[in-house]
Amino acid sequence: MLGSILARHYSFRPTNPCRVKRIPSPIPWRAWYLRPPALALLGGLLPFASIFLELHYIISSFWSYKAR
Repeated sequence: MLGSILARHYSFRPTNPCRVKRIPSPIPWRAWYLRPPALALLGGLLPFASIFLELHYIISSFWSYKAR
């Protein structure tokens, strides 16, 4: 424990293996389909549509003459 405290106190500045850019780069805007409202809409619409289509095919196979 004493060694870690002394090593932290007397440690040298780390040398990086490459140059680090000090100027921050701008963060690009996200596309419209990566924003939360669009993700919520697509996340609910796609499962609903697939379940609806599967149920439509199942029900139409049982009552093909009535489901039109």
